[in-house]
Amino acid sequence: MGNPIENPYYNIFIIFICGVIFWVASINSIKFSAQTGVFVYIYLPLISAAMVMVLYLLSRLLIKRYSWIITLVGGLALLTAGIATYFNYL
Repeated sequence: MGNPIENPYYNIFIIFICGVIFWVASINSIKFSAQTGVFVYIYLPLISAAMVMVLYLLSRLLIKRYSWIITLVGGLALLTAGIATYFNYL
């Protein structure tokens, strides 16, 4: 495992960091007057990051060599959703 892109610890760490960025962006975009959608803003990023992590671990079992692609696509999706949430595009 000389290549860090194939190391599962780096990939899980990247998914975790992207999930935290999405979560912080969602928390910062909560409107204090609206109490109905708070559940979505708080738990959707955590559920999304957990789903990407489970998908990565499943792909790690099936295709070890190219499982980093799941990390790349999942991380970009989480970052895109975090930016869109922060600027209220979602």
